Amino acid sequence: MKQILAIKPSKKGATDSFIWLSTKSGVYSVKTGYHSAMALQENPLDPLNLHEPFNWMTEVWNGKFSPKMKVFLWKTLQEALPVGGNLLNRGLMDTACCIHCGDLETTEHLFLHCPYATAVWKLAPFSINPNPNLLQSFSAALTTSKTWICLPPIGAGSGSLFPWICWAIWKARNTLIFEERLFQPVETMHKAITDFFFFRFGQVRIVFFGQVLG
Repeated sequence: MKQILAIKPSKKGATDSFIWLSTKSGVYSVKTGYHSAMALQENPLDPLNLHEPFNWMTEVWNGKFSPKMKVFLWKTLQEALPVGGNLLNRGLMDTACCIHCGDLETTEHLFLHCPYATAVWKLAPFSINPNPNLLQSFSAALTTSKTWICLPPIGAGSGSLFPWICWAIWKARNTLIFEERLFQPVETMHKAITDFFFFRFGQVRIVFFGQVLG
């Protein structure tokens, strides 16, 4: 009854219509329907579900990154970040679309599968070129990232740069939404590396894509 009473008729007399919140146009698509269904249940393709439980101590709490970063990873893994899909699942009737591409904004989409995120990951100074589109979950990406070795002059070792890149993607997303300022992928990667070095060493004088960090 409360939900019925909460419905407010249009002041201009517009007729009722069905709106699909996972697209900007409001029109349903099979692609966004699939992603919405997957967001409502545990992903059966997650390789961590097929083997052993996620180790929070090893992957998060004992990680070599700041307490703020650990909380950020915890929120991301718990689907507690206010991304579009999470808000939609909690009944908050707001846009669930990615600010960059218009697809349904899930955790995996924002950090791994969105064209913007893919462009950022291509700039990562790893010994291999990771393809985030092959990773089905954020937890799998976090675990797999330990095998990604940073190349000189970054020299960050294995895995520890991953959360800083995700944090930079998150900050770039919020800046675009709330300040309408777009960071290019190279600027986002620049921010990730700068934050990482300031945390690890307090200062940095590394040249990255022609820019001096620090």
